[in-house]
Amino acid sequence: MIIMIDSNGDIIWRKNYGDDDITYNSGNVEIIESDDGNLALAGGWMPASLTLVDYTSGNVILSSDLPYGNARKIINTEGGFAILGIGESDNVSAMKVDYQGGVIWSQLYDDPSTMGPLDIINQDDGGYLIFCYSDPPPYATLIKIDDEGNERWRKKYDDYIGGGKGWIHQTDDGGYFMASGYAVTKLDSEGNVEWNAAAPTGFDKNFNNGMVSGINYDMKKIEGGAVMVGYGSADWE
Repeated sequence: MIIMIDSNGDIIWRKNYGDDDITYNSGNVEIIESDDGNLALAGGWMPASLTLVDYTSGNVILSSDLPYGNARKIINTEGGFAILGIGESDNVSAMKVDYQGGVIWSQLYDDPSTMGPLDIINQDDGGYLIFCYSDPPPYATLIKIDDEGNERWRKKYDDYIGGGKGWIHQTDDGGYFMASGYAVTKLDSEGNVEWNAAAPTGFDKNFNNGMVSGINYDMKKIEGGAVMVGYGSADWE
């Protein structure tokens, strides 16, 4: 079900998509406004699917299966959408799909093995940066790929991924903020660590204040930094 509401909280339209044979039963569904002004949904299990929905009515424009499963993240990109999911043996996969649901390219990052797709962002060179995690420790992993999904480099970071959540965004100086369940890492433009700070303990810097235990709910970019949502209690620390 999708509910469209206005700025006053009044319902504009509400649609249940059972009659369209569209189901997202994995618990991982993301919806964005596409560059053409409609809505794009990525989700599902095996296979994952992309669904385009009319912004004003909620009617389905198209729905197409994707080559891999369990889509976790969708972003607008040049000529369509970039989607992050899971492929064979639970390795991280990425796909580029056009506005008609056609797959432009798809890649699996299994050499060495990866797991837990978390986030994907556009890069100025037309490529993408993938945030995921992998075994053995350290868990936090960045994969730089080109505009056809080919891996260019991979780096691992001394950070535990908590709750299967993680976010990355580019900062004003050309570097990155990378947030996991328990820490934030500031990276330069090449993915090298400038500093890192923990919610509870573990790094030289922390933003604990005696109450923060984790930040594994969300992170959004703001001017000059980021805002994060987490949990904690004065009794826990």
